Amino acid sequence: MDISGETELSLPRERAWACLNDPDVLRRAVPDCESLERAGNQMTGAVVARVGPVRARFEGIATLSDVIEPQSCTLTAAGKGGLTGFANATVNIRLREDGERTRLHYAAEIRLGGKLAQIGSRLIESTAQAWIERFFNQFAAVVESDGLAPEGEAAPTSKPSAWREAIRKWRARRAAKRAKPSFAATGSNSSSPVIQRPPSQHHRAESIPSTAPSIDSTEATKALPTGFIDVEVGSGVGLVTINRPERINCLTLAMWRELAQTVSKLGATDGVRCLVVRGAGDNFSSGADVTEFDEVRSTPEQVGVYERAVDQVADAILACKRPVIAAIDGYCFGGGLAIAMACDFRIATGRAKFRIPAAKLSVVYGLRGTQTLLALVGLTWAKRMLCVGERLDAATAQAIGLIDQVIDGDDLTQGLSPFIKEVLAAAPLTASGSKAMLNGLAYGIALAEGAAPDIERQAAELIREAGASADYREGREAFAEGRAPRFTGR
Repeated sequence: MDISGETELSLPRERAWACLNDPDVLRRAVPDCESLERAGNQMTGAVVARVGPVRARFEGIATLSDVIEPQSCTLTAAGKGGLTGFANATVNIRLREDGERTRLHYAAEIRLGGKLAQIGSRLIESTAQAWIERFFNQFAAVVESDGLAPEGEAAPTSKPSAWREAIRKWRARRAAKRAKPSFAATGSNSSSPVIQRPPSQHHRAESIPSTAPSIDSTEATKALPTGFIDVEVGSGVGLVTINRPERINCLTLAMWRELAQTVSKLGATDGVRCLVVRGAGDNFSSGADVTEFDEVRSTPEQVGVYERAVDQVADAILACKRPVIAAIDGYCFGGGLAIAMACDFRIATGRAKFRIPAAKLSVVYGLRGTQTLLALVGLTWAKRMLCVGERLDAATAQAIGLIDQVIDGDDLTQGLSPFIKEVLAAAPLTASGSKAMLNGLAYGIALAEGAAPDIERQAAELIREAGASADYREGREAFAEGRAPRFTGR
């Protein structure tokens, strides 16, 4: 079978070529890779793979040939899985300069034998297509994160190569360049939190990370049990970070459940005026962790349980009385995009990329995500994203209404600052009431927990509540006195 495709890398061609030839980078990019070593133009390694009912550990050797640095090469690989059979592949790779970016084109020819060859050709082809796309997506994510192991992991025992040292220096220069004041989420008072850039390494914290700003202990929210969801609270902002950058912030079933719990808790926390959801490192989220599907999503019953857990995250965001902002950088794919779409506002960097790979995995997207996508982009674009799996850049995503704003530059935290100031300055009861009413009209969601979707009756109650509030009196007095109002949400 023949499979081809193209991916865009946000780095120069020379650096992309260096990453393509480094076993440490490839080990992190190859799905379910157990080991990978290189000697000259040959690499040996082991990968665990599953095709339909067949699951096996493949050991093999790969050889580079027809090398034209830094433009192209041919990778010839042969793997044996014992009684399972064998898999051979020839992959032609070309790198083309595109300004400061690189376009990587690949064309693969795959041949299978033994028990693998007895599986239906459609299943084999779809699995191979998904595996290769997953590899190149993970490769892009790794190299765009500097092609280095996350900080905190053990450094390689061998002497670093010259290109890796160059990358380290490049990352240090980039970090210094980005060392600007983080966005100050200020309201009408001066005690505003300073929200740092997401950490590029994963840590299993039992409390607020050490890089977080100083926050009064009564405002701090403890980390959840998985250690992959970080929470910071301070002066009006609840910051939720999906912190699994070494896996492109993909979510396990446990993470889906705990993310829903996190949003619900923060939305009911006194003093929290808005929520910001982001991903650690240079990506928002690649969505669901497909590698655990054999254990948690292999039967129709498990599929139903899993989809309900995913929908519960969107439902928690939609039901949250506080405005929720998705801060998007890098990859925002699949379930990650479902999280972002459920948020009230989506603000992204120019390097953000969006995709729903359901058509590549033979899965049907959940009802809540499909409904939200349709409401945002319309029927034709929703079909292009769901039925075809079209990948969008930030400019296209903004043009079709998938995201609200593309900030200038790559400093997402600084770019978010002005908008968060506006959110915090707005009347909380207006924000919560309007959000509930708009979501009720758009999605038929009940405006109050446990209530039937009687939109008119519930809307009248929200209007009455706001009209009887202290904030309403404060707003009138501030207007008459020509000053900024000091809202409390009561």
